[in-house]
Amino acid sequence: MRFVRPFETAAGTLTARHGLIIRVTDASGCVGYGEASPLPGFSDETFVWAACEFEGLDAMPWPEAFAELSSLESISAACLALVKSPSSRHGLELALCDLLAQERGVPLARLFNPDASLEGETARVARRADDALAAVRDGVRTIKLKVGVGALADDLARLAEVRRAVGSAPTIRLDANGAWATDDAIANLERLSAFDIECIEQPVSATNLEGLARVRRTSKIRVAADEAVRSADDLRAVVEREAADIVVLKPMLCGGPIAAWGMARSAAAAGLSVIVTSSLDGAIGRLGAMHIAAAIPAADKLSAGVDTGRWLAGDLFDLTAIEHGRFNLESAPGLGFSLMEGSQ
Repeated sequence: MRFVRPFETAAGTLTARHGLIIRVTDASGCVGYGEASPLPGFSDETFVWAACEFEGLDAMPWPEAFAELSSLESISAACLALVKSPSSRHGLELALCDLLAQERGVPLARLFNPDASLEGETARVARRADDALAAVRDGVRTIKLKVGVGALADDLARLAEVRRAVGSAPTIRLDANGAWATDDAIANLERLSAFDIECIEQPVSATNLEGLARVRRTSKIRVAADEAVRSADDLRAVVEREAADIVVLKPMLCGGPIAAWGMARSAAAAGLSVIVTSSLDGAIGRLGAMHIAAAIPAADKLSAGVDTGRWLAGDLFDLTAIEHGRFNLESAPGLGFSLMEGSQ
């Protein structure tokens, strides 16, 4: 899937996404869907690695391999045993959760939280003032800007233009993708704070937790751990060091919807807000992220980051769940993907 234009971050520039659609059929003929799409520059595994992990799984008899998968815990254990990389586990786990939700007759979000609302707000990534203004006019209330790609002066000028264009009401969220050294991050955020910023995602390297904690202690802007939180162990380390106010969870990079849900609950219990985002996934991955975002109680989360399909020049399926800065999920059992599959 190629991008409509290069997607620039401090970690590099992306021009296309490659991924696998995972399709699991149970003994009764029901189908569950998942997606495995490693993100270059952010995932440890490559697309080829993920693809190799699924070799031979299609020949595995359903009754023998999956007959006892009647709970989230059993699905998680099976996926950990069968595939090792986070994106591969995500693909298989999402497909099996889709099947379990269909079996129970509930939308996927309500497999995790029976009170899930099936809707929520989502931020939109903008590059310039005109992008941001178009988003706000479309009803979007949270704008996300990448910073740290070039000089701070360029970021300040661009941010000033965006704030002038959209006014004081919309929320602006920044993402540095670990671009800055600790002292630079502190100095940069002091200047950026003049523009009323919601949070800064990953201002320093993911491995620099002490620096992240120092930035949090000194910054007027709330600090979100993103690349620093890819597992439950990572989250515990961030919490123990009091290194963030917010965590950003990407189910594709965390190892699946069950892993992401568990981390979201742990983060909320520790007093951290949660942002669920896609990792520039295809339609199935984005839809799974929406279900996890919907499952999290409103008091524990900020606007999600799942409106990323607009960066793709083409997708395998038409996903129309997002309009005017909000996502709305189907009330049908499971992921709800089969409804959209039939409307290609």
